[in-house]
Amino acid sequence: MTSTATIPPSVSLGRMLHPRFTVTGAPGAQQLVPANLRAAVLTKEPAGQAFVTGVASLLRGFATEGTPSTLASLELPTTDQGWRDALIDASIEDTTKRAGRPLLPAEAADVTRQAEAIALEAEGVTSKSGDVVLAPHVVQSLLTTFATGTASPAAANAARVFTHELEHTISPDPTLASVTNLRWLEEGGSELLAHTRLATSLRELGLPAMKPTGIAYSDSVLAVAHLASLTTPGSSMRELLQGRALTDVPAELATRIAARHQLGAAERTLLTQQFDAFDGSKASAEVIAAFVAERAAVARGAAAVTPS
Repeated sequence: MTSTATIPPSVSLGRMLHPRFTVTGAPGAQQLVPANLRAAVLTKEPAGQAFVTGVASLLRGFATEGTPSTLASLELPTTDQGWRDALIDASIEDTTKRAGRPLLPAEAADVTRQAEAIALEAEGVTSKSGDVVLAPHVVQSLLTTFATGTASPAAANAARVFTHELEHTISPDPTLASVTNLRWLEEGGSELLAHTRLATSLRELGLPAMKPTGIAYSDSVLAVAHLASLTTPGSSMRELLQGRALTDVPAELATRIAARHQLGAAERTLLTQQFDAFDGSKASAEVIAAFVAERAAVARGAAAVTPS
């Protein structure tokens, strides 16, 4: 017999056993505030104090750049069980908000299975509400570096992951990407900006300069970078990718590419249509680049023709 009872969002036991912080204050003055006993204990330790101070500085940095973070809370799971529980709770909460009602047991079970799969691969997640959860190995690398001040590739990677998740909190609704076929842009853009901002993030966190190793750019990162390179040289990638709603970025890309290469309204419309069907791969970005080069060459040739 199928149950029709509903599943309300809840906080699991696993989440009570690792540090959780809420964020207070307006952009530019945000602070981490302990949300449970484990977080309060952590802030009494030198590493925890340095972490809280560093995150506040990092958030001020985002605000200074004109792209303030809407981080609402931060969870630091120290065990695989805590990480798994946090992802399940966050996924159920997000899905419940999108549905506008409590989930049925079958729906909750499906969400749970998806969250468990994500837990095996992800290094961090950001919810619709701006709640960030970092994977245990990321947490360990960050807190170890705050405690020792020792630079390491693992710590650099952890700072990159944290920056990546904060990039998601700048968007009005990070989960919008999954329902508008723009996940490639949200993920690729956040990762690209996290890579380019890493040195700044480390400095704001109060950590030593260091570089990650063994980090391979995903196809979506390469695609976003390739498309951005077609716009005006020296233009701000951050302003382009984070200065507007996610759904407006493709049209803005088409407009800027057309303007730089002196393409007409018809070509700009074709570019916009190509972005509507874009699959987020570097190969597709190269197709767009070839189209732009071809049309720009035609435009230059037409401009060079002198009436007899």
